[in-house]
Amino acid sequence: MRRFTFLMSVVAICVLTTNGLALSKVIATFDFEIDMAGWQARGGGVSISLSEQIAHTKSKSLFVANRTSGWHGAQIDLRDLLKSGRTYQFEGWVYQNSGTTKTIIITMQRTYSGESRGWDRIAQIQVPSGEWVKISGNYTVKNATFDEMIFYFESDDANLQFYIDDVQIVDLSPQTATPTKQAALDFEFINDFESSQQEFSFLGQVQVELSAEKSSGGRQSLKVSKRTSPWDGVRIDLTKFVDLLNNVDLENVFHIYQDSDEPQLFVIMLHSVDKSGERFSI
Repeated sequence: MRRFTFLMSVVAICVLTTNGLALSKVIATFDFEIDMAGWQARGGGVSISLSEQIAHTKSKSLFVANRTSGWHGAQIDLRDLLKSGRTYQFEGWVYQNSGTTKTIIITMQRTYSGESRGWDRIAQIQVPSGEWVKISGNYTVKNATFDEMIFYFESDDANLQFYIDDVQIVDLSPQTATPTKQAALDFEFINDFESSQQEFSFLGQVQVELSAEKSSGGRQSLKVSKRTSPWDGVRIDLTKFVDLLNNVDLENVFHIYQDSDEPQLFVIMLHSVDKSGERFSI
């Protein structure tokens, strides 16, 4: 991969408030890049593992093998994450290379207090061999206490091996938009690099400096050079704004210039860490 120098100018970061509107909230994401993050094999003899053979994004996925029954697969216990009376969207990407189209299913195994165990099919999809396909469906947790909420991937082909990646759970029930318009304005951040780097620091083994070589407006830009890895670049720490950023959209605007003589892919990524683990969201 060619390493190139680039310049950034006129960076704007601000919160877009949704005062008075219902918001959706991502409550969990799983990209399987670091670990299995609580996922377990479902069924005797079933194995699950992190695989570098194929991935929907990045470099790894979750591989499900040694299945001998349709209900065998990969599961995660969501008892402490889901709440009664709320509606959730479940989505993920699945892949199989059996040579023919197969059905893959997402299901909730649930036990409400005082009731027998039940199984609710959330969605099913036909997955062609050798293609990543998105499976998605909504599920409402009954307004009652529950003892079990286990979400899992399965297939009606008892012996099918398949891969899972980029699983996401979104709370679709109305959220409280606590940040006010004034709070959002207080967070608005614009830097044209005319006088300082202001909050920006280097990421990886790079050199970052103010430069008068190019600018989309004004006299200067921020020059990033001597990169040796794809993730080398610049970053801004938003940790102190975590409370403000809950349940709101973050808008980012960057003017970028590079002179490698060919188009280059630029990525803006949010790195977050909480009790559920570490995530990198593009």
